[in-house]
This record gives sequence, C-alpha cells and structure tokens, in this order.
Amino acid sequence: MQKAQSQASDESIAEFITRRFNKRVLDELIDPVVSGVFAGDPYQLSVRSCFGGRLYDLEQEHGSVVKGLLREGLPWPLGQGGGGSIELLDRGPPQNEMGQRYQGAALMSFRDGMCTLTDALAAQLDAPTAEADVLYGVEATGIDFSSPDVVRVKLSDGSSLTTEHVFSALPAGPAAVLLTKHSPALADELRSISFAPVALVTMAWDEAVMPAGKYSHLFSCARDQNGN
Repeated sequence: MQKAQSQASDESIAEFITRRFNKRVLDELIDPVVSGVFAGDPYQLSVRSCFGGRLYDLEQEHGSVVKGLLREGLPWPLGQGGGGSIELLDRGPPQNEMGQRYQGAALMSFRDGMCTLTDALAAQLDAPTAEADVLYGVEATGIDFSSPDVVRVKLSDGSSLTTEHVFSALPAGPAAVLLTKHSPALADELRSISFAPVALVTMAWDEAVMPAGKYSHLFSCARDQNGN
C-alpha cells in the first residue's frame, strides 16, 4: 500500500520509491536503472534532480504516481506531454553517412577500441602545425601559487611549467593533493566528493549460438565504493 504524500521539498530516490511502492521495486527495477544512468546510490541521489521533478509532481497532482502516469498517458518514468498525448522529438533520419550506416545499432565503437579516438587527438596535437605541446610520461606533483603573476606546475621528472592559467581535468582526489599546500580548505572540500566506480561487462555470442533479437542481453554491474 502506498503511503501518504510527502510534504518534504525533496527526498532521495530510495525514499520516494519505497514510500510510494516498496523496497523490491527499488532493488529490482529502480536501483539498476539509477546505477546504469547515474552511476550513483539511490539513497544519496535526489529524486527531483534526477527525474526532473516529474515523479514528485505526479504524486502531488494525482495523489499517486501510477494514477498520474495512466491519466496523463505518460511513459515511465518521465514522460512528456499531457492530456493523453505524448510528444516525442522527431529528429528525422540521420544526415551523415556514419549515422545512416549505424542508425539501427544499439551499441558501437571503434574497430580497435576507444584508444582510436585518443590516439587521433594526440596525433593532431603533435602535428608540426599544432599550437600546443603535449608532455607524455610525466605527472603534476605540485602547484605553486606564490607568485602574483604566474603559476608554476611542478612535474615528476623534476622540471616545471610556468604559466598564467592552469586548467585541471583531474578527479577530485588527485586535485586535492596538488592544492593542499595552497588551500587546505579547498582540498578538504575536494576530498569530500564521493565517486561511484562502475564496472561494465558486455557479453557477445555468435549468432549461430544465440540468434540476434531473441536472446540479446547486455549485463552491467555497478559497484559501490566498498566493491559490492
């Protein structure tokens, strides 16, 4: 039995689903979807942030999520449109050759793996006409902000870079290490950011063993920070 409407301005996905449905729906339906889409913990993720507030609005307007979906003719879990109509964005047929060739494919990648993309980017950056220098086999070990005019980035090979601006694409943890000396408070904030590691396992069989379309499966497994 569904519990009464929540008066809270927001709640976690787990709280919302267990209150409106039950824990089995959370564990067997919603948790796998949330893990695959957001790579996160449904007990920590906001239902209004992740689902655009639509589930919350259905509950408030109709007193029941399922009743709201049925009355408005909306597909689970988000839906578009209302009054029994569903508005879907029609982008038309693919305009380029690659899009036309692979428009029916569920998944695709490069023949030699994703390194094809990074190798091509590296080749472009290493080209004689490129206005960039790429350093390989070294890592940043420290950042010195003591000068009012420049920033010095210390490297693992003992050298350093002097520049006016630094843009970092590091994960929060390694970035915190570099910023500890300059700003302990910022480093602590970065260390407090949690990550949800995800392992994706894809299995493929020869069509003679498993006919396409009949037994096609894609298995994905999300691991929490404890490896579970």
